[in-house]
Amino acid sequence: MSITFSTSFRNGPEVNMANGNAARLLDLLGYDAQEGWGEAPAEDFLGRTLLAQGLLDITTDDEQGRPTVEDGRFIYCGTAPGYLAGRLTELREVAIWAYHHHTTVAWG
Repeated sequence: MSITFSTSFRNGPEVNMANGNAARLLDLLGYDAQEGWGEAPAEDFLGRTLLAQGLLDITTDDEQGRPTVEDGRFIYCGTAPGYLAGRLTELREVAIWAYHHHTTVAWG
């Protein structure tokens, strides 16, 4: 399963990622990751994205990445070093596009 971050416009940019990775980013942005869906004004989303980018090295283990974990038949894929930084850059671009087009950022 996955979560897609997009704008309210049909032709706007989108970022799709696995639920677990999206939950980590939503948590980092200060949104309720448990709901799995939401919407925010472009200005708010952009501000949170910029703040998360500024604090990323202090608040996460993004420099080392995360190892893959196997729990019985379930496999939680790891992430490469810099994964969160790259995804935050993509989310920032969605927010900038939404801001310039006077729309919101939604995820679900």
